[in-house]
Amino acid sequence: MKRGDSHELTTTPGPHELHFALDWCRSKKVMLDVRDGEDLQVRCWPNVIPLTDLYWMTLGRSRYIGLEVVGSDASDRSE
Repeated sequence: MKRGDSHELTTTPGPHELHFALDWCRSKKVMLDVRDGEDLQVRCWPNVIPLTDLYWMTLGRSRYIGLEVVGSDASDRSE
């Protein structure tokens, strides 16, 4: 995949843990509770900015990829 691409995954309802990995670098873990028929949208991006590569590939490798849930088609996620 490349920047701007999207990918669709199908999963079962219930709790899930999501993270992205690239070689030895990864994103933080995000806990999701997917409801039956729900569509969730997740966005990821590289946290690397010029002149910080060494930090992100060593000490910051567990947060090298930014990750967040940005949308859901569920009108009310609270119970």
